[in-house]
Amino acid sequence: MDNNYAFLLLKNFVLLFKSKKLPKNPRKRANQTLLLLYTFINSVQAQNNRIFLIMPRGTAHGWGVCGRYVASELANISDLKYVTDPFEFKNIGNEEQFKALSQCFLPVEQLNGPLDANGRICLESPVIQAITGIDFLPYLTKVKGSKTVGYIFFEDNVLSREALQHASDYFDVVAVGSSWCEEVLHTYGFFKTKTVIQGIDNSIFYPAEPKDRYKDSFVIYSGGKLEFRKGQDLVIRAVKVMQERYKDVVLVSSWYNSWPASLATMSYSPYIKFEMPEGEYQDAVNHLLVINGIDVNRSITYPPLRNNIMPEVYKNTDIGLFSNRCEGGTNLVMMEYMACGRPVIASNLTGHCDVIDEKYAILAPKKRDIELKKDNRVIAKWGDPDLDYIIDKLDWAYHNRDALQKMGEEGAKAMSKFTWKDTARSFYSLVDNTSHVPLQDKNEQ
Repeated sequence: MDNNYAFLLLKNFVLLFKSKKLPKNPRKRANQTLLLLYTFINSVQAQNNRIFLIMPRGTAHGWGVCGRYVASELANISDLKYVTDPFEFKNIGNEEQFKALSQCFLPVEQLNGPLDANGRICLESPVIQAITGIDFLPYLTKVKGSKTVGYIFFEDNVLSREALQHASDYFDVVAVGSSWCEEVLHTYGFFKTKTVIQGIDNSIFYPAEPKDRYKDSFVIYSGGKLEFRKGQDLVIRAVKVMQERYKDVVLVSSWYNSWPASLATMSYSPYIKFEMPEGEYQDAVNHLLVINGIDVNRSITYPPLRNNIMPEVYKNTDIGLFSNRCEGGTNLVMMEYMACGRPVIASNLTGHCDVIDEKYAILAPKKRDIELKKDNRVIAKWGDPDLDYIIDKLDWAYHNRDALQKMGEEGAKAMSKFTWKDTARSFYSLVDNTSHVPLQDKNEQ
């Protein structure tokens, strides 16, 4: 126990002691004093173990899944206050999680505390905040904790001076979703950063039984929101070649993207013609596939689905193709797919490198460097995966399905090591409040 904490404890106990009318009998007085001390220490420990988590919640998008799982696990090891948008059961999708998150939910309007010179609410406990933009501004700019940790996944790796200043001004530590992001920050001289990798819910994503549909087809899965960064143009081009060679090749995709600006980046592709007419999502995707030579009779396009439904999709495929040009995180969709015992061809780039290995995945190398520009300014430098290599390995996979099964089994074992409990404990260590309160999971007490 450090001196400041001990002094605060003693001072507040003396004030509490003076405010109570204690019995005159020495024995009763001593017992009452011990009871007061015990009660006070417990209340101080509870306060010292409080964490404010400010993150989105949801079931079908990355930030929402991350927020609700981190909140659920932090609630087991701390006095958590989860500051997010109001939610109903349908926004969580799991009864146990819904009950746990309802108990620690704190509406943003109930945040209160003294204001600093910049008008920010100063909380007496640590704060973990999502950083949802490349400007490195926190999810709630008007909140500051006793220690403030930001969490970000970024892909635009040409950072502005203003963004780096925000990172320094708002956060004591910037947690990042991959070691690639950490390395980028280091190149800019920013070292108050730590990699925190996302986890997998092993109660949902675990090795699946053999396919019970499409048994006579070779099914290629591709997931992630449709955009140039995710590399679905490479998927379309590779599947076109495979469908021309083999009549039993089927593409299964879940590419829903509700952000028009990122969807429009598909026009950067040198590999496909990009047209997405307005209207129903699945009709628009089918149009994109048709104009690029994909047989839509051998294509299945899924609408947005809750992630607890996705294992049923994954198990009826043979291989996943993740030709992503850049991932600021570790590609949670790919991790969950692999956890279901299905093999992948994955670009050996950026955030993927934290979770894939040639022992249990086919690693697609970079063919060339590419630059992305906005308003005539370079905003990102990525790698372009080797399309010929991807096609060659898809063809190999088509003819070596027994080897795919073994690869999938090894991949599932590797993914089982990434848990949301470990993610939460990584955050807990960053807020550094373990010197007074032991880290113990409430479910293990």
